[in-house]
Amino acid sequence: TVGFLNVLQQYQVVENDRKILAAYQGIFKAFKQMASGAGSGVSQLNVDQIGQSLQQQRLSLIASTLALRNLLDQYKIQLGLPPDLPLVPDRELI
Repeated sequence: TVGFLNVLQQYQVVENDRKILAAYQGIFKAFKQMASGAGSGVSQLNVDQIGQSLQQQRLSLIASTLALRNLLDQYKIQLGLPPDLPLVPDRELI
């Protein structure tokens, strides 16, 4: 069985992944600018490593979003609702 709190927890996971992705994008941009400057201690390898972490975070966001959609569909089925019914749970608890 899928509970309401499990759905809310997955919503929070997706929101956290979005915030982390935004932070990685900012870090990647900053590292890229630092690497292009002369005398910087940041190498292209550092930029590539941050870029790899950025891509991994994108994959994590995609996976957590997919998990949320599946969990929400399971919850709707459990409630006896059709899976294609638009349902937005109240996230005030989180």
